[in-house]
Amino acid sequence: MEARTHLLIWRNAPEGNVHELVAAGLLDLDQSARALSARILKGQRTDVLASPRDYEPLVRLQAKKQHHRFVARPLGKKLTHLLMLPKAAVDDVLDDETPRILLQPQGGAIEDLFLRRFASDFHLPYVAEWATTIWEACREREFVSELSVWTDERVASWQHCKAFDLRGMTEDEALSLLSHLLSTGALVLPEGITEAPSLRDTLQADENGEYRVLDYLQAYAPHLATTVEELAKPSHDLDQPIDPAIATMARTPFPAQAHTAQAILTGLSRQKGVLCSSDMGTGKSILSLAVAHALSKRSSRGFAVLLLVPGITVPKWVRDEIGRTLPEAPTRVFDSWRDLVRYRNTSVRRGQKAPLEFHLISRDTAKLGMPSAPALVYHKHRVVSNPASYESAPTKGRVLSDVWVCPDCGGIQRKVEKHETLRSREMDLDALREAKLGFSDLASGWVECVAPKYQSIVFPSSTASTKRPQFLKSVTEYHCSECGQNLMRSLVPEREKVPGLRTRRLSPANFIARYLQGWYDLVIVDELHQFKNASGQGEAMGAIVGAAKKVLGLTGTLSDGKASSLYHLLWRMAPGAMPMLST
Repeated sequence: MEARTHLLIWRNAPEGNVHELVAAGLLDLDQSARALSARILKGQRTDVLASPRDYEPLVRLQAKKQHHRFVARPLGKKLTHLLMLPKAAVDDVLDDETPRILLQPQGGAIEDLFLRRFASDFHLPYVAEWATTIWEACREREFVSELSVWTDERVASWQHCKAFDLRGMTEDEALSLLSHLLSTGALVLPEGITEAPSLRDTLQADENGEYRVLDYLQAYAPHLATTVEELAKPSHDLDQPIDPAIATMARTPFPAQAHTAQAILTGLSRQKGVLCSSDMGTGKSILSLAVAHALSKRSSRGFAVLLLVPGITVPKWVRDEIGRTLPEAPTRVFDSWRDLVRYRNTSVRRGQKAPLEFHLISRDTAKLGMPSAPALVYHKHRVVSNPASYESAPTKGRVLSDVWVCPDCGGIQRKVEKHETLRSREMDLDALREAKLGFSDLASGWVECVAPKYQSIVFPSSTASTKRPQFLKSVTEYHCSECGQNLMRSLVPEREKVPGLRTRRLSPANFIARYLQGWYDLVIVDELHQFKNASGQGEAMGAIVGAAKKVLGLTGTLSDGKASSLYHLLWRMAPGAMPMLST
């Protein structure tokens, strides 16, 4: 297989005559270019010839298997331009053992590009004045080595291409290098700018139409840091005292954990809820128990804690966390709504609360209530008035077939996404016929139901058989398109068929919100990020949080980078702090 190339970058092998291929640019027939690139990606050896008539290769190359990414673009009907680049040059996140590769296609100064990558990879500040000094220091310590580059002289865009290998530098070595340069005076910390102009006045789009906000943040970092400190005072620092109750548990937290627990206590003294977001293994469980223990020491009427946790972690919380940290605290697990009813009857109604007691409920159990269905009335034929004849003939009307009607306002249900401005009673017959929802839009058929028993003086009681529509599973939340009322109702298993149920069941979350309002002094929500969606579990969490006095959320990944991942969490935990929009 042969293909013409216009760019080759390789790493010279210390021994032998087969070097490691780093990057390649191919330009040939589509079949030839793709076939050769497939061989390279598989790690097969490739020979570079001066011309098709030569037999002795100029250099032998072999790429590492699956270490490249490629882009192919057609040129005309037969030719294909294919560029293969190493993942180490284009990916932002690399394995610790994979060295970073820098490519400078147009040539020129490599120092600034290197400093940006150096600061990004090792989480260090970017100061443009440091570029040359750090680059030369890394070259002297052999942290940077130049790769071999060959380009076709007929391709002008590659003539000054440079490639470098950042091999062998770790984060500790980068910090040591930077500390040495600062201590010797080779680098000087900038004093910064005392006043930061607005983004609109400072940022200018580059040739690609992009704005480099990072440059703005780095240039005005001292001023921005001072402003942030003035606006957002920390709730706790290392010089402040720690509640002595934190150190009286069977397991004593580490100093960093104790300070974090005190920061949470300070936050809960000022507001209802606090979010604790930290990596896995940092001790969020013992933090929450330390907070509960410290708060219980301040209460003279007992202290009840409810933990809303994943079902698979309930035994671990009981055995390894609460059992080892606070073994004297009674612990109860709610497996169903019946356990909650029994607890209310035996303890809550009598006002009996232990000095510190823990109750656990899984997030799946908390949401389990009756299935819901829309409360709509179906009419095979419905008489509607013609809005155009209100003044001339108000009694004149027409018949509309196959419609759903709201039991509250009597409005005909319609597709609101297509007709958001008009109500059904303001639309003419043709528009309403097009917009209305028919039976097949919401239901899949009819099911047999049992009507309630009626007592009569003459006739004995009897049960009559009737039919109810079987709504589609996708209809999980329905609001009237006319008046906006929430029309979802709970199914009644005594009258209609409910899969898996013969009697009613209560949602534990709704039971807590209605009958245990204000009983729980603290609710701990583990894996808080799993409640960020508009789901049944999320609604259950919101009901439980609303009934609690204080709330502590634990998570390792609070946000996935989108504002939408925080919306439902903030709305359920602190709705009063969110701005309201009015129209």
